[in-house]
Amino acid sequence: MPTLNKTKAASKTRSASSKDEQCSPNKVKNSVPLEVPLEVLDKLQKSIEGIGKKVHRLESLETDLKEIKTSIEDPDSGFAQALKYVSELAESDSDELYYVKSENAQLRRELDLLRATVINMDHRIKHMDSEITDLRSRSMRDNILIHNLDYVPGESLEQLVPQLLREHLNVNDVRFVRIHRNSVRGTINSRPVTITGKLVDPGKKDQILQAQKAKKQGARLPFFITAQEPASVVEERKRLYQITDSLKGQNINAKVEKNRITMPNGGKYEEPIPKLEISDALQLDVSQVESLDNIEVVYTQPTKSKGSEIFATGRKVSTMSEVSELYKKVNVDPNSVASDHRILVYRFKDSDGKIHESYWDDGEHGAGRRLLQYMRVNKIVNVGVVITRWSGGIHLGPYRFKIMEEHIQDIANLLDEK
Repeated sequence: MPTLNKTKAASKTRSASSKDEQCSPNKVKNSVPLEVPLEVLDKLQKSIEGIGKKVHRLESLETDLKEIKTSIEDPDSGFAQALKYVSELAESDSDELYYVKSENAQLRRELDLLRATVINMDHRIKHMDSEITDLRSRSMRDNILIHNLDYVPGESLEQLVPQLLREHLNVNDVRFVRIHRNSVRGTINSRPVTITGKLVDPGKKDQILQAQKAKKQGARLPFFITAQEPASVVEERKRLYQITDSLKGQNINAKVEKNRITMPNGGKYEEPIPKLEISDALQLDVSQVESLDNIEVVYTQPTKSKGSEIFATGRKVSTMSEVSELYKKVNVDPNSVASDHRILVYRFKDSDGKIHESYWDDGEHGAGRRLLQYMRVNKIVNVGVVITRWSGGIHLGPYRFKIMEEHIQDIANLLDEK
């Protein structure tokens, strides 16, 4: 029995050993060889190398971060000093910004104060101009102007004029406080200089004017007499009469009364384009001024003569709103505001075929009326123009109107080319 058991055990041992040999890797490798493509091996090698490089970079970044951290935490490092400088600079900038804001607020308050002061001064100047005009009218109340009376060297007007009034108008006992020609020369450009006479008896003034009105219907007189008034009053009245004539053409029976137009219902005529003063321009807000900057206009080249400078700004217009925009645009331009005169003249036909036309002289008496007539004669329509003039030390006389007419024509030509 013992021998039999030993035999079985040995058999089991050989069987187990045989199985181990079959399962051994070396045995498998030797028995079944593996074939791996070179391409796969190359890719694996490159991947391993790439991973190694990334690991190296990560280690390098870790080192750099540690150095940066150490540098930041080191109070003596350049970075810490730079950070401190930036912090101090930011604080300084904050203080500076606060100062600038405070100064800007102060400047804005001062600007508002200056604007209010200029507006107030403009109103006062306008009031003073009105008072001066009134005083001049009062001082001229007893005066007459005698036009076209031939000049005679050595003439004695104190005797000559009363004699002519008696002979041609049957007005007797006319005496003058003083009477003289309005120049040391008797004639200018072969035309006799106008005579100014202040009557002793104010009642004779109306008598002379009425007699002349009745007389000139029959025979031609060797002179023409008018009441003396300030030029601004005369030109404004002429402008108002032009407006009433235009209204009558529309079957509106308006009339001029005391330098204003009275409508048939008794109301006051409202100007479609009010005259702009400096104070009006200063009261436009920022958005209004910016909208005016977008308006397209054309300009003429300035004409310079004897110290005066004249140029024009214009645009095509077909409504009162467009005319008003042009007028405002020029009046908010600092360069134009510094000029002596900004003369508006416009003429356009609306959608119904009705002609609208008018002007503002702005102290250049007679300019607007003459320029509007020029536009009528030359059939210039749908055009608005502002003539800007700086006056020199020498009077240009009627020649200035010729220059302005040339600028009106230049504007019309420029607009036709667009």
